[in-house]
Amino acid sequence: FGETLAGVTTIRAYAKERHLTHKIASLLTAQQTAFYLTFSAQCWLGVRLELTGASVIVFAVLCAVRTRGVAGASPAFAALAGLAISFALQVTQSLNWSVRMASELEANMVAVERIGQYTALESEAARETPADAAARAADWPGKGKIEFDGVTLRYRA
Repeated sequence: FGETLAGVTTIRAYAKERHLTHKIASLLTAQQTAFYLTFSAQCWLGVRLELTGASVIVFAVLCAVRTRGVAGASPAFAALAGLAISFALQVTQSLNWSVRMASELEANMVAVERIGQYTALESEAARETPADAAARAADWPGKGKIEFDGVTLRYRA
């Protein structure tokens, strides 16, 4: 986008505004498609993790209610049951955080793996080979002058 702003005078001079607008729109659509898929996957994962956390909370509450009859209604039991339920409430946040960090780590490791593959690629051929230099030396002008023969110029009428 910055290159477009820097070259806006050239774009206008060649009347390429419409072409560039279509190109930017198509590139933006491709980028937004990838973002939409990523966002959808994150929403799907968030719902599943929230469901898992809710099931842990329900399990903690059911255990506290079930054990109440066995342990009695003592203040110590109530405190421990409350502590267990509050820790169960934090499980959802911890689960969300750990899964997101693991997926981010995996994405970054894929980037590192890709860099490793790029460094193992065979490099391109040289820009100029000795055969190119020899062929150019034979045809290349020996003097630094240009001659125009039979050239006429005029203004448009």
